[in-house]
Amino acid sequence: TVLNSPANNVSLTTATPTLAFTATDPEGDQVSYQIQVGNADFSTLHMDVTTTNYASGTPQTRVVSPALTQGGIDYYWRVRAKDPSGSNTYGAWATARKMTTEALPPSVTSGATTAITTTTATAAGEVTSANGATITERGIAYHTSTNPTTANSKQVVSGTTGSFSGNLTGLTPNTTYYWRAYATNSKGTTYGVNRNFTTEPRPPVVSTGAPSGTAIDSITVTGSSLTSNPDAQTIDEYGVVYSTSNNPTVANSKQVASGGSGSYNNTITGLTENTTYYIRAYVKWRGSDHVYGSQVSFKTQGRPVVTLNTPAASGSVTDVRPQLDFTGNDPDSNTITYQLQLNPTNSFTSPSVDVLSASNTGFTNRSDVKTDPFYSGNQIRYTLQSDLARGTDYYWRVRGKDTNGSDSWGEWTTARKFTVSAIA
Repeated sequence: TVLNSPANNVSLTTATPTLAFTATDPEGDQVSYQIQVGNADFSTLHMDVTTTNYASGTPQTRVVSPALTQGGIDYYWRVRAKDPSGSNTYGAWATARKMTTEALPPSVTSGATTAITTTTATAAGEVTSANGATITERGIAYHTSTNPTTANSKQVVSGTTGSFSGNLTGLTPNTTYYWRAYATNSKGTTYGVNRNFTTEPRPPVVSTGAPSGTAIDSITVTGSSLTSNPDAQTIDEYGVVYSTSNNPTVANSKQVASGGSGSYNNTITGLTENTTYYIRAYVKWRGSDHVYGSQVSFKTQGRPVVTLNTPAASGSVTDVRPQLDFTGNDPDSNTITYQLQLNPTNSFTSPSVDVLSASNTGFTNRSDVKTDPFYSGNQIRYTLQSDLARGTDYYWRVRGKDTNGSDSWGEWTTARKFTVSAIA
């Protein structure tokens, strides 16, 4: 078998070269052919075909198929023949010839988009083949219109073949961008498929109002507002979140408010007295995302706590107008006014003595000259203003109110019993 064309070591100008060859049978029998195109040792075949019978010595041709689409690649081809009417055995392969495909523009694929933010994104690509010419540039072309080219915006990425990624910066929030991976060699520029992504919208901005009207178990937060919504996102919910720990979120407690871009107020109830709370305004947007305003704190009002001093529990007094001593402490150090009750039984439905330090005589300050309302921490004495019955048990209790703070009565002390002795 003789290989006619193309010549050995030829550079091809087509992806579908025509191979020409001739075989002569010694007996003049018809011949059939096997034609192979592959790598140097033909361990990888691009084409492997056989033919029907042809007249001995008649030149034959075969177009390479499929086309040699990869540029700058060395391919080898060879032919052998047999005479089906004679020995029906293939003769030796003709000496293989080499042909090199013409260099082509690069082969490029567009990958995935990741790490999308309001102004940045990362786009991936791959130069799968240089196609026989050196890669001079590769990267990502992008624009707000489809099928961008390097004439639009581009991010050049160093390197030649293989995978790469380009970091796109300076993008506009809440905007759809189109992009394609590209690569350039001396034969031209090739683009991967068109991809797109949308940058994240800018989140709304919310400000936290001011606490006011603090009580022992409630607070009003006035003037929280959605101060800006730059990308006109849908707002699903407004309100405040609060906790006894810093930087509360909706995972803690929240109070939903009504309102829009203007101010809104929240009244929070069910709080614990004399406790510091932290609060932030919030809005919910995009279904499940939340943004928060700055944190403010407040402390609920506390109520005075009174301690009974003398007479001692189950003690005895000889004076029919005994002196009852107690001490009040306010958590906010506000001044305190008192209510004292006394009764022969441990039921104060209708106490025999029910006096207020603000309006009744008999209260004196044992710690200071300050009269009602008394300073927090002062020991106060109440002297009975009428005689008690001798030989009788009495129960007494006291509670306090800080009129400059919560203005709420604290808890009654546990009633304490004493006995007026039968004999003076």
